[in-house]
Amino acid sequence: MDDLGIIPPHQFGFRAKHSTIEQAHCVTAIIQNALEAKEYCPAIYLVIQQAFDRVWIQGLLHKVSEYLPMLYTKLLQSYLTSRKFEVHYGEAVSNIKPILAGVPKGSVLGPLLYILFTANIPTTDKTELATYADDTAILASHPQYEKAIANLQDAVTEITKWTRRWKIEVNTNKTVYVMYTLRNCPPTYITLNKVQIAASPSVKYLGINIDSRLNWKIHIEKRNGMNLNSAFDHYSG
Repeated sequence: MDDLGIIPPHQFGFRAKHSTIEQAHCVTAIIQNALEAKEYCPAIYLVIQQAFDRVWIQGLLHKVSEYLPMLYTKLLQSYLTSRKFEVHYGEAVSNIKPILAGVPKGSVLGPLLYILFTANIPTTDKTELATYADDTAILASHPQYEKAIANLQDAVTEITKWTRRWKIEVNTNKTVYVMYTLRNCPPTYITLNKVQIAASPSVKYLGINIDSRLNWKIHIEKRNGMNLNSAFDHYSG
């Protein structure tokens, strides 16, 4: 995969010499640069619904056939298709049902197949894309408020079309939109699948709480709260 350059540079998930910390640093560096330049930097953090479980197998095989020799495609087709499952609960056993979507959970190839399936996610030259497996951040910094919003909305619209084409569902209830700026601006929203995503003061991305002014106040408060609760549980136990 590395030799062929299939995995895009914005994808840090399940790759050697890449980590959540490094991807989080990339995202916060973009925000920091925008704040220092006194720009507006709207960002949206997409949450994919049941990402690994709902991979469209035929779509994945189609993409793999474009990347790899037919022998690999046939091997993966045998691996992914004609799978079945049954549920055991106590002594009860369900009927056997076919598995029609998804990559095998807990498998070595599962994560790699997912990032291959999403490798062609659309990008624009006016926005920055950061992905870690299915965690997807889109940022659009610009000196003009209206331009920043429009650039982000255009990128989201293109990605929305792409998700529909490849049967990927975005969870609009968990998707978060944050406007990073030190300047005053009116309340805004980004439209995703005809749903208006209102701006939030912060987002938790790859384990880090990133607030709209990047002062880390919310992250520190949450971390201190976790430490205090852990200490209380320790001593009360």
